[in-house]
Amino acid sequence: MSGGLFRKMRGREFMQVIRRLAVPGLLIGGAVVLLVAASSMGVLRAAPSGEDIGFVDMTRIEKEYPDVQKALSSIQQEYQKLQKELDEKAKGLDDAAKKKLLDEYQKKLDQRKVELWGPVDNRIKGAIRDVAKEQGLNLMLRSEVVLHGGKDVTDAVLKKLNAASNAAGNASGKK
Repeated sequence: MSGGLFRKMRGREFMQVIRRLAVPGLLIGGAVVLLVAASSMGVLRAAPSGEDIGFVDMTRIEKEYPDVQKALSSIQQEYQKLQKELDEKAKGLDDAAKKKLLDEYQKKLDQRKVELWGPVDNRIKGAIRDVAKEQGLNLMLRSEVVLHGGKDVTDAVLKKLNAASNAAGNASGKK
């Protein structure tokens, strides 16, 4: 029956039908070929299952880990100090000189932010890495991006961070 339909079509109509039928077939066939080739070359890995994925509520970490607040407070104090210095030095300068001075002080502030925040950020990332390893998690995400599934390890990360801070505080207090 389809042979009769194709005979009745003109050349252009026939090619349109063939394209509609063939292109999806080629795309699917091509995708299968790529998947088979990729899997035989070891390119594909199994995607993590929900049991392999952990997430951390960074807002809670920022609120409940005291070192975060200490670092933010230090950064704020540094900002105020540099702002005061900048205001004093900028008096009587023209706009170009003020801009140059502002750029210089912005670089100083940025450097201090790195110095003050970097160690805290490294401790947080290290604790997350340690908890993930301990719990056999292959992928860690921020809780904001998780819609469903995964394992919340925020409490374990906070416990590890606070234990490390307490140990460091006790060690420095004994000296």
